[in-house]
Amino acid sequence: MGKLLLTFFLFGAPLIGCQDKQNKNGHPEELIGAWVHAHEDDTDEVRVYRPASYDFPPARGREGFEIKAGGECIYHGIAPADGSTSEPASWSWEEGGKLVIRRKDREMVMEVLSVDKEMLKVKK
Repeated sequence: MGKLLLTFFLFGAPLIGCQDKQNKNGHPEELIGAWVHAHEDDTDEVRVYRPASYDFPPARGREGFEIKAGGECIYHGIAPADGSTSEPASWSWEEGGKLVIRRKDREMVMEVLSVDKEMLKVKK
């Protein structure tokens, strides 16, 4: 019995709590909120979003979205004169860590690589 407990504490216990915090619908809790594209942080493989409260440098418009509990979403786009537009949308969390945002004329599928309260990274 002592060896079994020792094995658990050496190998099993460190794994507890290492998974992303997920709610009952399977998506990470940190996903809920307003996200704005931080193109300055993008790489060739990764598109980066930051919380809307982040201190962004000046830009000629930024795209983003607000994820709400229950599947509601607001998509924020860039207007022709560098302003912003907003439109209601919906979202869902799909198998394989995919965030799907459904706008009236388009569906955006983003493979989420990581998300925490500071940054959302999706595969380009």
